Amino acid sequence: MGWFSSNKKDSTLNWEHLSSSTNWNNLISSDDWVIIFKHSPRCGISSMALRQFEKEWLETNNVRLCMVDVVKDRGFSQEIAKLTDVIHQSPQLILIKNGKVLHHASHHQIEVKNVLQIIKE
Repeated sequence: MGWFSSNKKDSTLNWEHLSSSTNWNNLISSDDWVIIFKHSPRCGISSMALRQFEKEWLETNNVRLCMVDVVKDRGFSQEIAKLTDVIHQSPQLILIKNGKVLHHASHHQIEVKNVLQIIKE
C-alpha cells in the first residue's frame, strides 16, 4: 500500500461498493440522488480527490453514495461509461437522479459545492 493509498477503513463515509453484480437499473431508476465515485486506490490523485470529497461532504446530505474500484472492476467501470454516456476517467464523480446524469466531474474538478448546488435546485 503506497503513501496515497486509500482503503475502506480509512473512509469517513458509508460508501456502497458497486461491482458488476450490482443491479444497475434499480440503482439509477429510483428518485433518489445517487453519486457514483470512480476511484483507483493505486492513484495518488484519486486518493486525494476522495479524501477532499469526504472532508467536505456531510452524511446528512440525503444522497446514496456509491463507489467503483476501477482497478478491481475496470470492466464494470467502462460499462458505466457506456450506460451514462460519460467518458471513463478516474477519479470521477457522476451524479444521477431518475436515470439521468445531472452532473459529472473528474480529477481536480470534483467539488462538493457543485454537487450541492444541483441537489438543492
